Amino acid sequence: LPPMNKLIYFFLMTLLVLSCSRCKEEDCTDSTNPDCPNYVAPVDPCAGKTEVSAEFVIEELISALGAGEFIPTDTTLKERHIRFRAVTQGATEYKWYVGSEIITDVESVTRFFPEQWAGSNIPITLVVRKIPDNACFPNDDGYDSITKVFHISQYLIEPNPLGDPDRTVEHGGLQGTYRLIQEGMQDSIDVGVSFCDNYFGTKINFENLDGQGSNCECNEGIQPANPLIKKWSYRYAEFGLLNIIDDDFCNSTYGILDKRMNGEVYLYVESRIQPSPQAEVITTIYRYKGRKIS
Repeated sequence: LPPMNKLIYFFLMTLLVLSCSRCKEEDCTDSTNPDCPNYVAPVDPCAGKTEVSAEFVIEELISALGAGEFIPTDTTLKERHIRFRAVTQGATEYKWYVGSEIITDVESVTRFFPEQWAGSNIPITLVVRKIPDNACFPNDDGYDSITKVFHISQYLIEPNPLGDPDRTVEHGGLQGTYRLIQEGMQDSIDVGVSFCDNYFGTKINFENLDGQGSNCECNEGIQPANPLIKKWSYRYAEFGLLNIIDDDFCNSTYGILDKRMNGEVYLYVESRIQPSPQAEVITTIYRYKGRKIS
């Protein structure tokens, strides 16, 4: 064929192939065929399902008064309410062994552990029975039991307000040194945390909170002070008054110290300083994360 005819022939064949391809795509309507445009992947009927498990969570109430909030933990303060909560819901049988006590037919149990248990390791056992899903788990017999042990700390250790000269409060779960960093910082800093009795309540003290060496120490004498502890557990403390304004940095702070079971630590501190009645309020916020090193 002449060169021009070859070019026309090639062009026509290309159009034919493209046309046939489009027809083939349009004709493919099988939703079970991965090559078709309307293919729908099959849903795994066992996705998200699990075998029957007696797994449960140990949680400490952060405040002894009111409903409060429960914090997952493996260690608690003394004289606290502790909740044991089953992960599996809707079981036909729950049986809890808490010391010599046996509790049945409830998904969670809350008990108060007085000071006599301080320093003890307490075993808790849960037995669960539930109709198994043998279509997904052929070997599941619908029965499981788990025993966990949690420790009741000796802390808090609080001084006699009239007899302790340094008025230090010991809290083994939270006091110590933290290596922390926040967004925008090139290097981490070490922040010290301790507690003391201020007559008006327990106060949290910081060393090097700003990374520049400034300290918030315990006030001496009978005088108001902030940030006082509002509520705390072995792993968590909330301190200060939200939206308080003061001419002193330490007295103007509000925040949360959260030491998770996985070792991560979060320290949030917010301060509102007004150097004089006519001056603008200066707001400073620290959002640290890191770990406890001692």
